[in-house]
Amino acid sequence: MEVLNIRLDLIDVVDRLRPVDTDQKKGMAADIIQRGLRQPIEVRKSGARYKLVSGAYRLGAFELLQREEIPAFVVKGNAAEVKHDEIMENLARNELTVLERCEFLNELKKIFQEWTG
Repeated sequence: MEVLNIRLDLIDVVDRLRPVDTDQKKGMAADIIQRGLRQPIEVRKSGARYKLVSGAYRLGAFELLQREEIPAFVVKGNAAEVKHDEIMENLARNELTVLERCEFLNELKKIFQEWTG
């Protein structure tokens, strides 16, 4: 998959299940200054713009650092498929609270029900 540098002002962050914690975003920015960006974000093309799929903290850190572009994978898929990708990335993390894990699993259930009719 090709990595593109995409302008931050072209990336829309909508319908996120999990809000971005300001302190963690600052910590991510400090880590990026020290070690660089270790993983591109994922976006989905939406007309002339992009919709964030995963990487809200990385994107927020780049905004704090006043960077103009961020490396990104452009993924393909419909709304349910990219929501599935967002949920699966977050479920793989250990820092979710019990409530957040339940919310993500509930959303994942809805997607599977949509897919299976």
